[in-house]
Amino acid sequence: MTKHILKREYSIGNRVTHQKWGNGTVIDHSGVGESLKITVHFDNDNQKRLLLTKHAKLKKIKGK
Repeated sequence: MTKHILKREYSIGNRVTHQKWGNGTVIDHSGVGESLKITVHFDNDNQKRLLLTKHAKLKKIKGK
């Protein structure tokens, strides 16, 4: 089971999933508030820097 990722619920090393890019690992974060961004290295070797809002469509994978 997964849940929507929120600003206070992630940290570097967390496993996340995205509908388009699949599973990945949070490897960096920067900014604060509305400009908070995270960098995710996806299992398919894509790396994305995402604005962490409800529109990022990331879900944290529980237990990871």
